[in-house]
Order: sequence, then structure tokens, then C-alpha cells
Amino acid sequence: MKKNMTEVFSTNLRNAVYMAGKTQAELAKAVNVTEVSVSKWMNGINVPRPNKVDEICKALRCSREDLMVD
Repeated sequence: MKKNMTEVFSTNLRNAVYMAGKTQAELAKAVNVTEVSVSKWMNGINVPRPNKVDEICKALRCSREDLMVD
């Protein structure tokens, strides 16, 4: 079964945060959002706006494809 975009993003974000050695709190501070927002992204409840995706990529030193492609 094909994953939807929210599932793909949340899985990839969890992996990228882990690989970067960051916490949800550190990511939240780096992209100027609440820890609740980061938690929702990581748990597949919401996805960030495109401009936030770019900030996340910068903070985690990854590419957009790393986060958006299954």
C-alpha cells in the first residue's frame, strides 16, 4: 500500500532528526515553531508549510527530497 505524503514526511522527518542528533525541542527552536508543531509533524498529524520545510532542511542539513520522497 502506498503511503500518503503526511506519512512519508513524518517517517523521513523522524529519521532526519535522529541522524542529525537533534531533539524535537532543538528543531522547534531552529525553525521558530512550538515543540507541539514538531511533534505533530513527526507523528503524521500535520505537515509544515513549504517555507518551513526549507528551514527544516537547513536546520537538519538535509535536502527537500530527503524529507518529501518515499
